Amino acid sequence: QGSKAEEKSSKALMAIDGMGWDWSYMENEKDHALVAVKRLLQNLH
Repeated sequence: QGSKAEEKSSKALMAIDGMGWDWSYMENEKDHALVAVKRLLQNLH
């Protein structure tokens, strides 16, 4: 269960990665996943 959600998440991460995000910086962020979601939502507006 949840494989479709995981698939969507991985596709979203690949899309974000394609934007040229600095993931080495993101790894230093404690809640990097939350930050990524917030930034993605900001970019959609």
